[in-house]
Amino acid sequence: MICSGVYPFLAIYPPFFMRLYLVSFSGGRSSYINHYAISRLSKNYLKTYLDKLDLFSKWIIIPRIITGIQLDAGSRALQELSWLITLRNKLVHSKSRKIKIKDLKETDFLWEHDAKRAIETVKKLLKKLKETDDTVDIDWTTHKYERYPFFD
Repeated sequence: MICSGVYPFLAIYPPFFMRLYLVSFSGGRSSYINHYAISRLSKNYLKTYLDKLDLFSKWIIIPRIITGIQLDAGSRALQELSWLITLRNKLVHSKSRKIKIKDLKETDFLWEHDAKRAIETVKKLLKKLKETDDTVDIDWTTHKYERYPFFD
């Protein structure tokens, strides 16, 4: 559920589209690690040995196979990945329910800061990956939200 509150960007980007955007955006982190594996190994290798791994495990195992260096599972970037996976699952698998207004919690809603945090999480992940493999291109992540006009 997304709460529009007083956030002006939600008037331009209705809650449905914000939710759709976040689900699509968070899905990108899965696509990227798969792309990274295919470009360094092969599509067949990914499909045969790595495709069934959960997303978190892919971010640990794939860089280790390719570079010999494993991303630190306790790092801030990987902790944020866990948060992003949880957020994505909450959005994709949400169930309608009756709840009294007095029982609502802040975490029952999706906020602007969640969307910004999701973008920053992907940037941190890619930066961490670049630390282990200098050939990873992260230049496309350095433009301050140019493609996301509702963030300032």
